[in-house]
Amino acid sequence: LLLVLLAGGLILTHLVLSEKKYRVVEYLLEKLDRPEDLPGKGALTYVTGMLLAVSFAGSFQFALGVIGILAFGDAFATMIGRSGMHPLPFANGKTLEGFGAFVVSAIVISSLFMPAWTAVVYSLLLGFIELIDLNVDDKMLLNGTTIMLMKLMLNN
Repeated sequence: LLLVLLAGGLILTHLVLSEKKYRVVEYLLEKLDRPEDLPGKGALTYVTGMLLAVSFAGSFQFALGVIGILAFGDAFATMIGRSGMHPLPFANGKTLEGFGAFVVSAIVISSLFMPAWTAVVYSLLLGFIELIDLNVDDKMLLNGTTIMLMKLMLNN
């Protein structure tokens, strides 16, 4: 299913970049995507991350926990962090409230699928990684870190 979603996303991106205009595709991107250099980049990197998590995780339950961290953590960090009142000086406009929202939401959702201590460790580490501004797409940075953590942790 994830491969089909990724292939579909790549096809839609190709359609947008082609010279023909497709109203349905343009409408969807206008409503659901950020204006970036590559149409659908956020969705493509997210699906790629899910595919990598499922591929490298020791179990499907663990992969669901990691996907939950990436989905809920990133979403809540954005929603709460935008109205945050305590900017973090080293995090390029990100806020303490956004970081807290990432960690708390990630722990809550991932603990449904993985042991609580693992959920806390992954949520905190990925929350800190999310704060780093390396001019790299944060979804790819989080996915890469997740895979490295999965391989370093003995239980997965």
